[in-house]
Amino acid sequence: TSLSADSTAPLRDWHMQVSHDPARAEPSWMTLYTFAEAEFFQRDIEVASYAVCTLPGTVLSDSVVATRRFAVRGEDARGLLVADEDDGGAAGVQALDAADAALPWVGKWTLEDKRGVKRVGGAKLEEVGLASEPERVRMLREVFGISVADEDVKWIEGTKVAFRPEGQEGAA
Repeated sequence: TSLSADSTAPLRDWHMQVSHDPARAEPSWMTLYTFAEAEFFQRDIEVASYAVCTLPGTVLSDSVVATRRFAVRGEDARGLLVADEDDGGAAGVQALDAADAALPWVGKWTLEDKRGVKRVGGAKLEEVGLASEPERVRMLREVFGISVADEDVKWIEGTKVAFRPEGQEGAA
């Protein structure tokens, strides 16, 4: 790209991506965030945050979402990679043997509405289906470390993301 007439560099977008299967010859990458080089001020951030959290149709207004990272020892991750590979684990073993075993690995718990998933790399270690609001609140407390007072659960009742009896999922 060339410089503009006033010698200002063009603005670019930067993408933060993650691959959950780095041992594969052609790992797939998923974009988590996109950052622009444009300057943002505190008010811009507050307005954008408010919009993402409150406008209908956005992920944070239509879902209960939580993420927590946790440390995993390299030797524990080795077994997880082996279990996840289609070729019997050979690619995962080679990739981890080449790496320093002392390097920290990071696992991730995610909660999206009625499902919690625990992953390390491409390996899904646990998947929990939730059937009620008390179960979801218990997971938020125990897995994600989020303090939710019993009396605060009432604020989700009647909203789009509240648990409903079978067959009434779309009503709010």
